[in-house]
Amino acid sequence: MDNLVALQKYINYFQTVSDFLERKTGRKALQSKEESEYKQMVYEVCDLLKETFGGENAYAFDIINVYINVRGEWGSISLHNVHEILGLLRAAYTKLQRSGAVGTLGLAPDSSSYVDPSRLEQLKKIKSNSFDLVRLIRMCEELNTVYQHRCYMAVVMLVRGILDHVPPIFSTKTFGEIANNYSGSKSFKDAMHHLENFSRKVADSYLHEQIRKKESLPTATQVNFSPQIDLLLAEIVRLLAGDAP
Repeated sequence: MDNLVALQKYINYFQTVSDFLERKTGRKALQSKEESEYKQMVYEVCDLLKETFGGENAYAFDIINVYINVRGEWGSISLHNVHEILGLLRAAYTKLQRSGAVGTLGLAPDSSSYVDPSRLEQLKKIKSNSFDLVRLIRMCEELNTVYQHRCYMAVVMLVRGILDHVPPIFSTKTFGEIANNYSGSKSFKDAMHHLENFSRKVADSYLHEQIRKKESLPTATQVNFSPQIDLLLAEIVRLLAGDAP
């Protein structure tokens, strides 16, 4: 399970406990069975945080410390105890959500591919006398890797790299010439215009913008040029399929 989704599950649990305690008063707000479940959830979420951020992370340490030391008047689970743990979990969730360092944070890879595997296989089978496709194939492979690991800034940068790499196949110097002058179908031209006009703007916003007081990160939706890239690669396959040495 995606660690982000799993962490949200625990946040929802502790929020439910918080809502319950805010409505209830008395010596024993949580019964023994409920306190046992609460303790189990504390230790489970700490294990998740250790898996996600490493064994020495402050979130897990502080949550255990809060659980042990912040109690109510009669030694039972207090509303303050729950609020402290919720605050720590939300901070951990925000850090995980903002981070692109997927490998060290333990995010489960997405199973989908940005470049269709069958299209990639078509490229690998081409033996062109005019162009060496090894870099293009490698960029497509890396595009799939970073997309599956949710490295969306790397995705849009690789898309831009592909656009800059392929013009000679179309007998042009720039991708803009492909988008504006290539004699393909209307759907192909529309797709190339989208890549040229929009994907470049998205890439530029992450490549060239200097640091600001507030930043935002790309989402999977924002960097989804997969259908247009597939049309581009399909046309490359068509052009080079008969260009054997």
